Parts: sequence; structure tokens; C-alpha cells
Amino acid sequence: MEGHKRINATTMKTSKEQLIADLALAGNKVNDNHDLDEFRRQEFAKAFGWFKKRGTYDYGEVEPLTPTWYEIMVQIGKLLTAQKGLIYVIDIEALKLDLQEMRIRFEELKRKQDESNLGRNN
Repeated sequence: MEGHKRINATTMKTSKEQLIADLALAGNKVNDNHDLDEFRRQEFAKAFGWFKKRGTYDYGEVEPLTPTWYEIMVQIGKLLTAQKGLIYVIDIEALKLDLQEMRIRFEELKRKQDESNLGRNN
């Protein structure tokens, strides 16, 4: 056992106490992360207008639902799709305006050309 370190009772006790402390710290971090996760999901629920249904005689504050991350991502996907649709509509409307401007310019040029042709013919 030359290459191995002998573990005596004191080292074992320190290690056990350290492991218990580390385990408690890890447990606290897990609880904090869980609380933060739930808070974030509820904030998304508020933004999307997802609230728990209230009874007829419930007069308390409306509580947000706690959706799953899957539900949140589906809603974000729907919003992104809607946004792309709006961008497409905006682009089409901009093209329509450009076309209308070109028609107006064309009519102006045609009118000026007609006036100049009338002036030459007289």
C-alpha cells in the first residue's frame, strides 16, 4: 500500500462532515434554482396572459399559471411566426406603395410629354 494513502478515523470524520456540508449547500442551490425557474415561468405566464381560472365568488388576486417550458416555447414559436407574417405583409404594402409612386410618376411624365407634344403641334 505504498501508493495509497491510509484513511484514518479523523480524515474520515472530516470527509463525512465536509460531504454533509457540501450536500446541504448543493440542496440549497437546487432549491434556489427551482424557485428561480418557477418565477421565470410565472413571469412568462403573466406576459402571455395565462392566469388560473377563478371561481364566481373569488375576489383575491389573480394568480398566474406555471406553464411548462414546452408550452412557453410553443407560444414563442407562434409569436415568431406571427411576426414573420406581419413583416411579410409590411413588405408587400411597401411594394404596393412603391408601385403606386411609380404609376404617379409615369402619369406625370406622360402628361408632360403630351403637353410638350401639343406645344409643338400648335
